[in-house]
Amino acid sequence: AIAQGSGLEANHAYTLEEVKALEERYRQRYKNPDDGTAVIHILVFNGRYAADTALQKTLALAYRGSSVVMFQETLNSTCDPQKQLLCDLTASTILVHELGHLFGLVNMGAKMQKPHEDSAHGHHDSNPDCLMFWAHDALTPADIEKAQRDKPNSVSAYLFDQACLDDLKAVRLQ
Repeated sequence: AIAQGSGLEANHAYTLEEVKALEERYRQRYKNPDDGTAVIHILVFNGRYAADTALQKTLALAYRGSSVVMFQETLNSTCDPQKQLLCDLTASTILVHELGHLFGLVNMGAKMQKPHEDSAHGHHDSNPDCLMFWAHDALTPADIEKAQRDKPNSVSAYLFDQACLDDLKAVRLQ
């Protein structure tokens, strides 16, 4: 249920400014450098992104370095309810992709150990088998189903590639 006057509306097209304002209103926990606590804030709105077009829909978005918003209405619109497992896998994959952005992957803070950014799709990996490839921003259950048909014994499309793993390892060692 949505609280009356909460600012949350079903089937609403949210701007990034609205998302940030709602986060500021409801978020209660933040990182604490004194004790090393890290906090990632994940919002799931029953709506869509205001910048969507007929050809491009945003399923989720990482912003502010510790926040992710997922647009449930858009996720649902890509999903066949008869294939709920694929729908869940899609949502999970998209969330991990957005967390990769928060972790600084692909030129967003974590130093790249070797160049692997797709210049045409900034902050995304040039390797189509990497979870940080740009198309994972708009991954749908149909895409996952096709990947399972094309590569039935591979889960590589749902993982970070070696370049991203090397970048994460370098951050961890700092």
